[in-house]
Amino acid sequence: MTQRTGGFVAGRYRMLESIDAGTVWTAHDERVGRHVSLAWLARPRDADPEAWAAAAARAADRIAALRHPGIAAVHALVAEVDGGWTVTDHVTGRTLARTVTEDGVMTLEDAARVGARIADALAVVHAAGLAHGGLTPGRVLLAEQGTVLIGFGGGHTATAVDDLWSLGVLLAFAVSGEPRPTSRTGPLGPLIAALTDPDPARRPPAARIAAALRRYLPPVTASGWAPPAGPSASAVVPVPHVAPAPPPPLTGFVPVPAAPLARPVLRRRLLIGAGALVVVAGGGILASKVLSTAVPIAKGIDTAMIRPRVVMKANGAGVRALAYSPDGSLLAVADENGAIRVWDMPAGILVRTIEDGYAGSLHFGPGAALLSGPAVWDPRTGETLHRFPDVLGSECTTAFSPDGRTIATVDGKGLLVFLDISTGRTSDRVPTGHGGSASAVTYSPDGSVLATCGQDGSASLWDPASGDRLGEPLTGHAGGVTCGAFSPDGRTLATGSADRTVRLWDTATGRSLGDPFVTEWKGVVFDVAFDAEGEKVASVGQEPSVTLWDVHGLLRSTGSPLLGHDGVIMSVAFHPREQIAVAGGLDGSVLLWEL
Repeated sequence: MTQRTGGFVAGRYRMLESIDAGTVWTAHDERVGRHVSLAWLARPRDADPEAWAAAAARAADRIAALRHPGIAAVHALVAEVDGGWTVTDHVTGRTLARTVTEDGVMTLEDAARVGARIADALAVVHAAGLAHGGLTPGRVLLAEQGTVLIGFGGGHTATAVDDLWSLGVLLAFAVSGEPRPTSRTGPLGPLIAALTDPDPARRPPAARIAAALRRYLPPVTASGWAPPAGPSASAVVPVPHVAPAPPPPLTGFVPVPAAPLARPVLRRRLLIGAGALVVVAGGGILASKVLSTAVPIAKGIDTAMIRPRVVMKANGAGVRALAYSPDGSLLAVADENGAIRVWDMPAGILVRTIEDGYAGSLHFGPGAALLSGPAVWDPRTGETLHRFPDVLGSECTTAFSPDGRTIATVDGKGLLVFLDISTGRTSDRVPTGHGGSASAVTYSPDGSVLATCGQDGSASLWDPASGDRLGEPLTGHAGGVTCGAFSPDGRTLATGSADRTVRLWDTATGRSLGDPFVTEWKGVVFDVAFDAEGEKVASVGQEPSVTLWDVHGLLRSTGSPLLGHDGVIMSVAFHPREQIAVAGGLDGSVLLWEL
């Protein structure tokens, strides 16, 4: 395979420049008069030359059929005695190796953008049953049109898990300058560790990695790029700090009668500069943290001393779902008869009752639009904004996309479908594998991932843009998965189950985080929620109490549950900006605790 500048391959391709240690070259096709790229495929020593050449040619033909902006088109395979050359489109740009060497390590945002493009391309390759087989920083071109993979180096013998390991090493190189996982990989460290897991079976699929990396990028809106909502290491511009105005005091709610108690020590804190917050069906806002052992606790608070306030007294109809508006000003409550009551939370007054709602779920969208069953409502006026009875039936479980443009639903046959609200058009129906209607459907806050939970004991993550499942189902519960919700950054999914446990999952790798939270009651967990700061998880079920858990596991003492209900509690939520928990039960009441 020895080549030099000016030499020829097959008497046709004149070598111009080596761009990856002599194994990838820019060349000129003298026959058609254009530049191309040539990548060397070494034949294993023990391989039969004719059989190897035939297999390599078949792999090249299959790669040539792939269409993705991140894959350079393959034109031919030139066989030689000890290997062969793949001929691809020439792409103008610097290699990742040269870029990092000359410019230094990448910012988090740039590395995530490059990595997401590579992972997207690899997902296409792997879906075709192929592999790149030679992924190195020298075979990744940073071109004007985006990142492009060149130099497929052994797709007929390499496997997808080999590519995943190489992707982990490549990401480590991009952010640390070292071609190996190090302690200097920053926020991408957990992803890199998962990709380079010694057990190939535990490496997350490329599609899931692409979705995880995109969370570090600014969201794309109809008008162009918006400011990043998540962590970014790129240009940070300091801005003057402006203290937010204090929230209006809670008025109008009646404390639950109780014996005089010593005054509790309360901690009310505001989230300053928080990203977009989305309320999901029946269970507040989630925030992710690194987990260890979970223990029941109310951090810094003796919860036994906190008396609840009554938002809604028992009225004979059990509460099935709760949802806060994104700004926390409204609380929607759905009862088992289908009535939806909308409360002005600062004032503590009932502003609207919608009689023909749906008992199963509630979701607020942008502009405080409220989704319940087959209809979208204006919660302040009660006006029906949209209704889709032919698509969203009584057996469907639904979720509102964060941008308010799409409704995701799983029907009674377990088929996932996406509905465009403006046109009424639906996507193809995709089997979820849950064996029936999902127990819960919820979007990540940035809308890039959808989760479905089912009575088959699993949850699944989906790409809403394509409708494809992201990796394998999340399994571990011993009973049906009854509820689920994302953290504000989308990196964690919480699920509750009929097996009395709450589990948290890393949405990038699909791994369970820490030990499951085991409830004290013997029954179903109906709902879960994280507080606005991501320090506590609340769970409710077949007991008249709300359990608080410390997700960090740093404090081992056990806090008392939040009490006041008289029966099973179906739904729990946290205020999106304050340390306030709200729960609704089958006794028909809604109680509020200031933590």
